[in-house]
Amino acid sequence: MSVVNDIIEELITASLAQVERSVHPLFSHMCLYNRKIDCLQVSYVLSRLLALLSALPQLFTAKLAGTQLLPAKSPGSYQVFALFLRHRACVDGANFFQDPPHQLHKSYKSVTYLHLLTSLALDYVRSCYSPYARERVESPELIGNRLVQTRAADLLCSLAQCAASGDSPEAARQLRDNRLQFSRLALHCLCSALAACYSHWTVESHVFSARIVQFNEIGVGWLTRAAHVKSLASLTLRLLALMKPSPMAGNASAADEGATKKAAVRSASATAPGVGDFVYQDCLPLSGQPLLMLALRLGLGPACHIGGDHVTWYGFVSDLLPHCAGSHLGQVVTLTTGSLCDTLSLRETPAPPDLQPMALACLHGVLDRALRARDASAHRCLPRLLPCLLRYPIKQGPVRRILQLVVSDDLNMLLTAASSAELQEDATFVDALIDLVPLKDLLNSCRTNQAALKPTVCVAKRLNAQALASHGPELQSLLRECLPGSRSEVPFLQLELFHALLLALKEADRDSRGRRDLQDLAGLLVASVATILGSTAERQSWFRASVACTEEEVALSCRAARLLEQAMFLLLDHVFGPNGDRAEGLLTGPVLRAALPHLKQRPHATVFDACSGVLKELSRKEYTRRAWKKEASDMLLETGFFRMPLATLKFWVDIIDNLMATEFKQAFRDIFPRLTVSTTANPFSSRDQEWDQRSAMVKRLAFLIYCGESDQYLPQLQEVVAYLTENLRVSTAGHLHAAVMLCFRVLLLRISAASLAPLWYVFVPEIYSALWQLEQEPEPNRLPQSRLDLYLAVFKLLDACVQLEESQAALFHAYKWSLVGDPEDSLIGNHSSSGGQSSSTSGVFTPLVNRVCRRLCRLLSNGGLSSTERSENGPGSDNKLGIQLPPPMHTCCQRLTLTKIASLQELLPFLVSFVDRFDLSRSARLLAACQPGEPGNAAAAGLAIASTADLQLPCSLHGDPNAQREELLLIDFLEPMASN
Repeated sequence: MSVVNDIIEELITASLAQVERSVHPLFSHMCLYNRKIDCLQVSYVLSRLLALLSALPQLFTAKLAGTQLLPAKSPGSYQVFALFLRHRACVDGANFFQDPPHQLHKSYKSVTYLHLLTSLALDYVRSCYSPYARERVESPELIGNRLVQTRAADLLCSLAQCAASGDSPEAARQLRDNRLQFSRLALHCLCSALAACYSHWTVESHVFSARIVQFNEIGVGWLTRAAHVKSLASLTLRLLALMKPSPMAGNASAADEGATKKAAVRSASATAPGVGDFVYQDCLPLSGQPLLMLALRLGLGPACHIGGDHVTWYGFVSDLLPHCAGSHLGQVVTLTTGSLCDTLSLRETPAPPDLQPMALACLHGVLDRALRARDASAHRCLPRLLPCLLRYPIKQGPVRRILQLVVSDDLNMLLTAASSAELQEDATFVDALIDLVPLKDLLNSCRTNQAALKPTVCVAKRLNAQALASHGPELQSLLRECLPGSRSEVPFLQLELFHALLLALKEADRDSRGRRDLQDLAGLLVASVATILGSTAERQSWFRASVACTEEEVALSCRAARLLEQAMFLLLDHVFGPNGDRAEGLLTGPVLRAALPHLKQRPHATVFDACSGVLKELSRKEYTRRAWKKEASDMLLETGFFRMPLATLKFWVDIIDNLMATEFKQAFRDIFPRLTVSTTANPFSSRDQEWDQRSAMVKRLAFLIYCGESDQYLPQLQEVVAYLTENLRVSTAGHLHAAVMLCFRVLLLRISAASLAPLWYVFVPEIYSALWQLEQEPEPNRLPQSRLDLYLAVFKLLDACVQLEESQAALFHAYKWSLVGDPEDSLIGNHSSSGGQSSSTSGVFTPLVNRVCRRLCRLLSNGGLSSTERSENGPGSDNKLGIQLPPPMHTCCQRLTLTKIASLQELLPFLVSFVDRFDLSRSARLLAACQPGEPGNAAAAGLAIASTADLQLPCSLHGDPNAQREELLLIDFLEPMASN
């Protein structure tokens, strides 16, 4: 409630940020008294005039409109005419006691007593006491002035009603005279009276007008204020009936029409209006004035309760609707509907009978506007209106019966409008639709109206499973029918509706005949969706180029694949079951014919990802594997197989696992020879090409083992180790050795520790050899990419080995002291008081990783050292650089998540944190000292190991070491995707 009040108050003061003035535009029409007036006498005269008008309305109005002030026999007529001119000058902001301009005499030469009475009443309606008046004004004078304002508004309302009745055409013509500015002043008075009902609306820049309003509210009761606003609202209605568009309105210029549309768009906005919304626009009719829309916003607001509730203002809107047309009618209906929903949602009791006709009228108007005008605001109102009307348990009340009649009459209109709204997440509207419309009626509407299919799908997803299953035959009959003029979205909606039906029938008992009917229906629906999926596949050949597809077609194919993936589980398990013959003909065949071209050629990345999910769901059933086994094996051996996102690669982990699950020994014997590369296979290939090919095959072998279960490849371990050892014999192939290191990390994860013990005698020397080569590199800043990949793979393997417990890697822990040291050892380097000697002279053993880290720090701080400079550096060179290496490792180790490095400098943060586990802040200072010329690089590196933006570990994996190791391994298989 307070939030809505704040919005309304901000709406009133919205123009203050744009215009600096001390008078608010809403109160620029006020007339101020400088001295006291006899309110009782003025009120008595106005009441007598009202009595005459009530007794003889036609005669009194005709006499007022037919009697002119000038020329007149009475000498007092000139004084009255002068008084009238002073009042008209006040309308333009002049002083009342100032002599009126001479041109006013000519303009109002033919003025009548009706002009005079109307002008005086308008002045009384908009007159207030000034807080700076010459005489002291007390509360009785303020209450009397409010009574005068109300009586004057009632008199104007009666005059307008008599003129609008048609009995006095001359009176109607005179009241429509633009010189009186009747409509503008009446709307200003109504808006300002409503704005004064809101507390704390004043702003510092409008001190003068705010002080006037607050001063005139002193001692004025709520009933007096409500009566005044009610009189002004009635006056506005009478003016709407009086100010009917003239026949010449159709000849308005194009400029006026443009101004009308512009003002209408601005006034229909739900946000705070600008200064132009507080100005009366002559180019617009009274029903389309922004001031009238502002009055509706304020009058229907939750903070302005006129008469105790909103019934008075909804009656005002009911009388207002016949006078609105076109876009103005839509604005009023949309605005009223939003306010009605707010009002009903705040009530703790059912909607009163006075609000029910207005709610139903709003429902008609919103449906018409949503369907014809395609108005976004109407679509936003529609999902809110029905739940507000049905939020109370009225099962047999008149509201429910009337509402059901309205919905049944306008069901097609309602469903058409609802199909354009965002109903997927709007549960309240769908529940209201379920409560009002039987599912049978929805299904009948779908046969003739395609737009009704989307709301029907939303209803089916939220409907009770038992209720939906009871309509199973009707749903199946609807899905079998071919809808006339089918759009591309219809097959998707049909499959979604069928999926909702399967969820409802999942636990139901079905005979063989019923299951067979479901299988036939599933085949038809899957074939239609698969056709859309296969329409964008590029079927290239040597004589035909690929066919370009639009973004819309690609999006449709992606949606088709996602929908097939979602429905595949129920289709395989609860529709076809173990019946593989029918599934192959009706389900597997159409889906694979549409999905395999996308998987092989990868024309579109998003469709490839979605098709991978489809194949993953299909691979769960053993009888489907013979249809895709060969294609999946070929795709695994392709060059760019690993160029995909991480989520898609997880699909392929399940696919390869299911591929090898059936007849595992035979499957391994079929694929393992294809992973081995003979040196004499291609006599024209270079040695580098052969090593790259070997590296790719070793990586695929590692992925094959990764996809399996624990110890699944234990019987084939001897062949795998022999193959890896053969590749390690190539001494200068950095890419190949890096792939072997990756494969060994997979073996650490998938093979038990007891079976893996002999492999440590192979890989521990390889780690030593690689680290020793890194320490002896003559120019570490100019290494080829193959050597950088090797060193990154070695440190990743070392990082994985350190995380293992001693029972899992006993042999490695026996050699760990020589690689990374022991926590009980003393500090590395010269940490004693005699700081002039290095570790080599003090006789303290330095682990190999620490020596590598120290040398990299020295090289980076000197900008890189050549072999000559390295030989000239004495034993005390470390102390000359001021480098203090941290103590050795601690059990809490940061993980290395880099997938690619361009220089050894990127490994330095990991190495420093790897050798220092007690004080990480000291490692950060070491990094800053090693890079004095590049503070930004040191700050960017920090101690958080860098990784690509899209390969961050999920937060849920940080506390699970096994899941973290699997995630890091899977990330290392990925390769950069080609940019489109």
